[in-house]
Amino acid sequence: MEISVVGLTIMFGFLTVLLLSLNLRSNWHWLVKAGTILLAGYFWVVAFFSISAFVGLPSPDTMPEDFTFVWSTEREPIKRFPGAIYVWVITDGDKVPRAYKLPYTKDLHKKVFVAKGMICAGEVIRGKKLHIGNLRGTRGQMEQPYFEFAILPPVELPPKIPPVGQEMDPD
Repeated sequence: MEISVVGLTIMFGFLTVLLLSLNLRSNWHWLVKAGTILLAGYFWVVAFFSISAFVGLPSPDTMPEDFTFVWSTEREPIKRFPGAIYVWVITDGDKVPRAYKLPYTKDLHKKVFVAKGMICAGEVIRGKKLHIGNLRGTRGQMEQPYFEFAILPPVELPPKIPPVGQEMDPD
């Protein structure tokens, strides 16, 4: 995602300089002006493909091995759509959930349904990718991840330190 931020920053900086310099009746040769206009068109294409990281589309990357499960949305298969399960997870070190698209299976659907129920009950759910198998019954074979969900134990906080000059309450 940071490459997208850098790419967008450079692109908008370039367009700003381009508009300021070319719109102020520069004396550049027409080939230079035409080249910068073509380069600006290239940057618009780069921006179009860089924006996908920001609009909430599922990541094309593989799911992380360990993650905190946030939520999921399931689309069951129909005639023209093979079905998909969209999961939102937070990996270690990240603060914002990331969406991933997984192929639909009834087993995974049941697992995420149970995990969502535990989230509604106030639990924090930790997920783990176990291994990769093959999903048969579709055209060819497709790699299918298997997941395991578990309740994260509550965090034990350290005792509070009393302010200077006060004694700690024995309770």
